[in-house]
Amino acid sequence: MTAPRVVQLVNFPLREIVTGGQIRTDRLGRLIERLGGDRRPLCVTPRRWRAG
Repeated sequence: MTAPRVVQLVNFPLREIVTGGQIRTDRLGRLIERLGGDRRPLCVTPRRWRAG
């Protein structure tokens, strides 16, 4: 049996974990992996245009 595949959508990068949201997202992802899931994080960020 193959591991279930899980796509984890986040709105910030997980390379450098700094904020509380990043920490919680990383812990959830690690839990998914420990439970046997094949996690693929995907960062979705809106384009942020400079004001002014």
